[in-house]
Amino acid sequence: MLFIKLSVAHAYTTKVDSLLHFIDETKLDTNQLSILYLVSDEYEVMADYARGIEYSNKLIELADKLLERNNNSAINTSIQRYKGKAYSTIGLIYFDQGNYTSAIKNHLLSIQIKQVIGDKKGIAISKNNIGLVYINQGEYAKALDLYFQSLKIMQQLNYKEGISATYDNIGLVYTNQGNYTEAIKNLLTALQLKKEMNDTYGMVSTYNTIATVYYYQKKFDQSIQNFQEALEISKKLGEKSYVASIYNNIGSVYGDMAELENDTLIQHNYFQKSLETINLGLEIKKEIGSEAGIASSYLNLGDIYIKLKQYRKADSLLQISNALAKKVGHKEYIMLSYKSLYILDSTIGDFKGAFQSFNGYTLYRDSLDNLESRKKTVQAELNFEFDKKEAIANAEHKKKLESQQFIADAKMKKQNVLTVVIVVGLFLVLVFAIFVLRSLKITQKQKTIIEEQKRILIEQKSEVEIQKTIVEEKQKEIIDSINYAKRIQLSILPTSKYIEASIKRLKK
Repeated sequence: MLFIKLSVAHAYTTKVDSLLHFIDETKLDTNQLSILYLVSDEYEVMADYARGIEYSNKLIELADKLLERNNNSAINTSIQRYKGKAYSTIGLIYFDQGNYTSAIKNHLLSIQIKQVIGDKKGIAISKNNIGLVYINQGEYAKALDLYFQSLKIMQQLNYKEGISATYDNIGLVYTNQGNYTEAIKNLLTALQLKKEMNDTYGMVSTYNTIATVYYYQKKFDQSIQNFQEALEISKKLGEKSYVASIYNNIGSVYGDMAELENDTLIQHNYFQKSLETINLGLEIKKEIGSEAGIASSYLNLGDIYIKLKQYRKADSLLQISNALAKKVGHKEYIMLSYKSLYILDSTIGDFKGAFQSFNGYTLYRDSLDNLESRKKTVQAELNFEFDKKEAIANAEHKKKLESQQFIADAKMKKQNVLTVVIVVGLFLVLVFAIFVLRSLKITQKQKTIIEEQKRILIEQKSEVEIQKTIVEEKQKEIIDSINYAKRIQLSILPTSKYIEASIKRLKK
């Protein structure tokens, strides 16, 4: 079954025709780079691969010219960013066409540029895309290692769209390895994130992979349900490669459902549905020129015709599938085509052919899933978990240090506050002391003045007392003089009795 590539670049809905009017090859500016990128990206989405590569190469050529004549570092970074995107687009196109060597080459060129300009997000996306190539080549350990590297970067950047797509691809690896529990676990995580972000392209990929897991578990109703979800979204998006792949997958499910059905009429209907849907996908794959996709469709058709006991037709289709898979280096399809040929040869009694087909099957099966590959897969998981735990430990250590620093800062702050309080207190005490001293000085001065005034008053009082004494003495002298005079007068003047007696004598 054909699995869908990571879809993180398709964010534009602008039509190519409207964009082409803005392309002016005489202009040498970054705006032209932006338009060329949008055009090449749209052609990749539309599966017009020749034009997609053409406009990507034009972008790279223009970028090189701009880099030669420009000295501004910020503008150069922007130019390099577009150049890296162009190589990524070419890599995606070669992936769609099954040219895996060229796909990896261009993705690596993209990573080199992104490393120079420090585009961590772009590096993580390119590693995801290379991982998809490794999946189709059966290099599961390499793919998983790249995905864990990518996931680590995206989690650091909190790039949710990339995180969900990476979980999707990790689920795809586990699916191919038959580890369905881990596959579903990672895929459901991816789907939840994509629903939260309304990432329709990503939802197609995740629904398709979940459906594939249910298919391998023979949970056919759940498989068809998830494929239909993916198909409806793909049709609305106009994604031909997606639609073709999903038709191919739905056809395979109907084929298995027919094989397990006991009712002849229902079985016939399932086989008819199977052939119809696979051929719908095959026509689209021929239209877009996807040799790997064509190999997948021929493989599934061959399996259906074995079940229908049309062995000659089945053999022809399986031989074509095997040849195309070898041409593009798709190990999984080579393995599966050998497996189907082995079943076919055994059924018709061609034991020599069956032996050769079985040898081919086991050879590619072992190359896809050998002990060393599983060890590398486990090692990749352990490396990721170690890095994850180390990151958590570092975060906790940092948090602890920050807590200690916070406590130290709090103590320092408290100490500073205490110091300020003490200083302010001492200042206030000093001010108060100065005020008291000044008050004492003023009081002392006032006391001195009062004492002086008191002394003066005492002196004045003493003088008054003296004056009083003098006055009293004078008064006494005067009184004594008056008393003396009075005595003299009294001694001279007769008494009243004498006068009265004298008057009485005269009357007689």
